[in-house]
Amino acid sequence: ERTNDIIAIGGLRHLKGGDTLVRLAERLKASGDPATVISVGGPDDERLVAAAERVGNIRRVGFLSDTALAEALGRARALVFLSRYEGFGMPPLEAMALQTPVIASNATALPEVVGDGAIVVDPDDTDAAFAALTRLTEDAPWREDLVARGLAQARRHTWEAVADKVAAALLSAR
Repeated sequence: ERTNDIIAIGGLRHLKGGDTLVRLAERLKASGDPATVISVGGPDDERLVAAAERVGNIRRVGFLSDTALAEALGRARALVFLSRYEGFGMPPLEAMALQTPVIASNATALPEVVGDGAIVVDPDDTDAAFAALTRLTEDAPWREDLVARGLAQARRHTWEAVADKVAAALLSAR
C-alpha cells in the first residue's frame, strides 16, 4: 500500500536539488498536503538542514540499506530526483522498476535515462515539481499510464538488457 511519503535521494544539498526540495516541502505543507518528504543520503548542507527543520515535513534518514530503500521506494507516492549533476541516474530507474512515479531533473543524463517514463522538470522550478505531484495525486489514469511507461523504461535498463546491447554492438563491430 502506498504512503504519502515523497522520497528524495542525494541529501539536502544544492547539487542534488535540496534547496528546491525544501521549497517544495513548504508548498506541500502550505497546500495542506499530508506528505512527508523523506531525504535519503547525504552529506547535507547545514543551512538546508536548518531550513528543513523549520518547514517540519522533511525527515532526514541518512543512508539506507538496499532493502530498506527498495521498501521505502516501493511504498512512496513518488520519487523526486532533482539532481543538478548526475553521471547516470540509477535511483529513478529503481523507483520506476518498483512502479513508483518519478519526477526527475532535466539536467545532465537524466532525461535520456528516464525517457517518457518520468515527469522531467527544471531542478530550480518548484512550481513544476509541485504541479507534477498534484497531478499524480489527482489524475489516477495519467498516474497509471506514467507508472506503466516507467516500468517499460526500467526494463530497457536491466543488467540483461544492457549486456545484450553491448554484445550486439561488439558483434556488429567485427
